[in-house]
Amino acid sequence: MKRKIATAVLVLFGWAVFASKAQAATTDNMTVTVTIGGALDINLVEATYDFGSQGINITTVSATGVTAQNSSTALTEDWQINASTFTANWNLTTAAPGPDTVRLSAQLAAVRPAVGGGTWSVFDILTSYQNLTSSAFTDGTSNGNDVPAAGSRTLWFKLETPTTTSSSNVQTLTVTVQAVVASTF
Repeated sequence: MKRKIATAVLVLFGWAVFASKAQAATTDNMTVTVTIGGALDINLVEATYDFGSQGINITTVSATGVTAQNSSTALTEDWQINASTFTANWNLTTAAPGPDTVRLSAQLAAVRPAVGGGTWSVFDILTSYQNLTSSAFTDGTSNGNDVPAAGSRTLWFKLETPTTTSSSNVQTLTVTVQAVVASTF
């Protein structure tokens, strides 16, 4: 029995010596990086919108909206909008419409806005792109700021036709919505 106790004491003593023995150590660091895959991407589901035949000197809101989707697989986006001038005869204005001059406005909204509802922002062709912010082009709840991946918004148009026109031809213009890096505005 004494021999077992002596052996146990020696084992514990040896373990205590090794456990308390100081060990020299060195350290090194490394950097871990990750990149979220994906690219900015926006899709306008409806490729065209036709106001149809309209009279002169009237104001109308598009009957249906155009769905804009953040089709990026991973990135949050900010959206901007631009309009070209018409292909022939008509011009865009930020002022009141006149002869062969129309005013086109847009707004992001979940449902069709009234002519005087929300914040209808006028297309300014002198500005390359205009931000779809929480204070411009909005009904107050829907905007193009920080749109998450796979998120969508509905875009509506308000058209104020010319006071007179020299052409009964179909008038066409291009509206462009572009996705930019989130936190652009």
